[in-house]
Amino acid sequence: MGGAVAKAHAAQAEFRDLKAGASREEFAEAISVAIMMAGGPATVYGGKALACFDQLSK
Repeated sequence: MGGAVAKAHAAQAEFRDLKAGASREEFAEAISVAIMMAGGPATVYGGKALACFDQLSK
């Protein structure tokens, strides 16, 4: 369940940050903070969230 929660949270943050006009660097920094705070799940889903950010920002 923890992985699903982390994935859902990453998706919400991704859309919020993209709508707010966050740059890729700002989004990557937010992911790095999530990795420092959450560890394993954030490490797995952080890369996926960044890939989605790239796709949505095209």
